[in-house]
Amino acid sequence: MGQLMKKAYRFVHLSDVHFGQERDGTLVTHDHARNRLIRDCRLLREQLGPADGILITGDVAFGGKQEEYDRAGQWIDLLVEAVGCETIDVRIIPGNHDVDRGCIDRFCQIAHKHLRTTETGKVDAELESMMDAREEGNSLLPKLAAYREFASRFGCDFPSARNPSWKKGYPLGPHYRLDFIGMNSVQVCDSADLEGQMILGNAQYIFTPDENVEYVVLVHHPLHWFRDRANASRYLKQARVLMVGHEHSLEIKKVSHDIGEEQLEIYAGATNPPETGAGYPYRYNWLEFALAEDRAERRLRVTIHPRVWDYERTRFAADLARLNGETSFVAEVACPNFQPAPAVAPAIPSLDSPQVTLVGETMAEQGTRDFERLQYYFWTYLDWHDRLKALVEIDVLPATRTQPVPQTFERMALETAKKNGRLEALWDVVMRSVPIEKRGENPFSGL
Repeated sequence: MGQLMKKAYRFVHLSDVHFGQERDGTLVTHDHARNRLIRDCRLLREQLGPADGILITGDVAFGGKQEEYDRAGQWIDLLVEAVGCETIDVRIIPGNHDVDRGCIDRFCQIAHKHLRTTETGKVDAELESMMDAREEGNSLLPKLAAYREFASRFGCDFPSARNPSWKKGYPLGPHYRLDFIGMNSVQVCDSADLEGQMILGNAQYIFTPDENVEYVVLVHHPLHWFRDRANASRYLKQARVLMVGHEHSLEIKKVSHDIGEEQLEIYAGATNPPETGAGYPYRYNWLEFALAEDRAERRLRVTIHPRVWDYERTRFAADLARLNGETSFVAEVACPNFQPAPAVAPAIPSLDSPQVTLVGETMAEQGTRDFERLQYYFWTYLDWHDRLKALVEIDVLPATRTQPVPQTFERMALETAKKNGRLEALWDVVMRSVPIEKRGENPFSGL
């Protein structure tokens, strides 16, 4: 039955990779650690099985520059091969180092200062007002331009300024679904960042849980970094798992909230911390999410295999010291949204929200994955000039010039090509720029 019948998923979890931070002779050591991570992933794949995807909780780059993302993309290609998933199964969110501070002009600085000094109860109204501005004139957006282009390869750019998060659905058997929500914690971010002064915004942290769906939230900054943390915390209690980065230290804790619901918090550690020494070693994790159920209760079982740098052997190893000699940590959280399965099995929970992309292998979903592959090729192997030529050639660009910034209308044009049955033609055009060894047969022929 393919992936729709899966009751477990395996991911490689990275955070704070920091491509571009290398200074004063650290390029060799940091690249060596990244290469050893890929070798370690091959070993873990043999032991645990292939991964279903890669989760990166922010700071892919160090300065938010395109050349840093070019290097990161080449390394991620090697990592994907090592763990056994596809490149379209990479999920990323932005961190503070994914912000290009060279693109923060005076208008952006004024907007940041205003949002940080506005009365806390009025911040959401002010942020919403600023995000209502046309994208091409919105001073808050240019600082993330290079990141957004990179994220578009993986379908992880935020849909709009008003809607700065993405959602991906993973079916857990025929009755339930696990939704991953990737949030943007750096809408307000610059050299003046301080703990308690970041802003998440209620457009992200307020979501209505669907029946038979549970949630994993990815956000780069821990909640205590946000001005709106009190409100955000109330809503984010709905997530069964909260995954964060930024602070470069690994922590895993199960929390029972006062509303009676359980949550697992995973603080990632840093794959490539800028700090040196044993205080902040290189880290990454393998994670497994599985459905555990009996007649009385349904639970999400999370198994974490933390990997840490061994300074003496100069390679990654199991974090035996943290786990008292064990190689993995298992936690279970109750899933109140998972109702008992009916006597007659219904279809998997519906995807009413257009933000949700379902990961699966049924015939219906194969078309989605083919489109995601096309999207990856489009954003990876074509520069902006070639992308525009391709969209002009198949005639799917918007009819007027009064459109959002190029990244947005290119994404809109891809959706138009999908809607108007132009994907076969677009695939052929895009393949001209894809390396020969990576080209594939046109999956849209004859559709």
